[in-house]
Amino acid sequence: MKHLVIRYSDKFGATIALHNEVSLVEGSVWFGKMGTGVANRWITLLESQIALGHDSWLYLTCRNGLKYNFHKARILQIHKSDESPKRGLPSYYTDKKILKQMSCFFRIEPLEPCARSEILKIRLASSGSPITEVLAASMAGLFIVE
Repeated sequence: MKHLVIRYSDKFGATIALHNEVSLVEGSVWFGKMGTGVANRWITLLESQIALGHDSWLYLTCRNGLKYNFHKARILQIHKSDESPKRGLPSYYTDKKILKQMSCFFRIEPLEPCARSEILKIRLASSGSPITEVLAASMAGLFIVE
């Protein structure tokens, strides 16, 4: 199974907490991927996994000193179009006028912290390298992982 790791920052607020607040009320929340989007072939693959009932995970990571914090949520749906979802977004997307910077959206369950043992098992799909090593050596904001 393939999954996504996306880097995030708290530039617009406490990203994890704000998304989880919406998720608690709505049952799920949309997370927007800023900047360069996910290739169509990966979206198609993830949508196929979801349709078949396979867990497809969105891992969000943020650097905290020398280490990375990881949270994860099951992807329920992917939305890639010029129009953003109308409901189920934290208010900062509209308040900060950043909707147009989003390349796609993922409807996800509440985000939960990842255990260190789970993080160490996440590998880059293309090379098999541990995500912890790749993050330290790359400036990319998105990774396809297994």
